[in-house]
Amino acid sequence: MRPLEEQKDTVNFTKRLYEIIRKKEPISRKDVKLIAMQDFFCRYNFGDYSKAITSLLKGFEGLRVFSKSGKTRINDEEFLSSKLFK
Repeated sequence: MRPLEEQKDTVNFTKRLYEIIRKKEPISRKDVKLIAMQDFFCRYNFGDYSKAITSLLKGFEGLRVFSKSGKTRINDEEFLSSKLFK
């Protein structure tokens, strides 16, 4: 078992990804990961980033992002925004 200070805080992690998307929108999933890695270096793996972004695409604690394609299954080149794409 990991000590409490080393456990992953997925709620704050997901909220931080939302803030990155909101400030830089539209932004690709790849760029969100690159920016967030500076804050969370070696604490989360690539799967955690994808899972958190998927949660945001489906709605996470009142936070929601949208993909340009309108899908929840996306690749790293897909653009994200906190507002609907036209």
